[in-house]
Amino acid sequence: MSEQCIGMFLTAPSTIEVGESFSIGVKILVCPYRVGSDSYRAIPSTKGRYNLSARGITYLDNVPVNWQETVEIEGGNGYQGPQRYSFKEGTGPYLADRRPIRRIGGMRFISPGSKFITLKEPESGTRREAKNPSEQLVLSATWSFFSREN
Repeated sequence: MSEQCIGMFLTAPSTIEVGESFSIGVKILVCPYRVGSDSYRAIPSTKGRYNLSARGITYLDNVPVNWQETVEIEGGNGYQGPQRYSFKEGTGPYLADRRPIRRIGGMRFISPGSKFITLKEPESGTRREAKNPSEQLVLSATWSFFSREN
């Protein structure tokens, strides 16, 4: 299995308020590889008895098992937040999960308008921009559609 990043999947809120803190979801992608099964584990994980196929089907995955590189984060005009994120930090969605699936928080925009967040993996040169439908439309209003009651 190659651990070189060939793509990224990003999710971001579509509408935020000026100055409102938000996070983005990031998943690093590599070339698809065959996934074995690791049955009857005591800890919840993506490897379990239900990953077995009675028909002998071999499953594929495109998320590396233990990717520990760093991505650069760009937000352009009005962006405040982390400039880099290392996947050596934190864990994936499951206990002791080292896969590069994370929420990166502490981001905000201090000016209204259509904004974009760009992630770049320097080693491979892979870039991904959070844009429509995940475009950051920053409102100067004092209310938000989804984060609290109006």
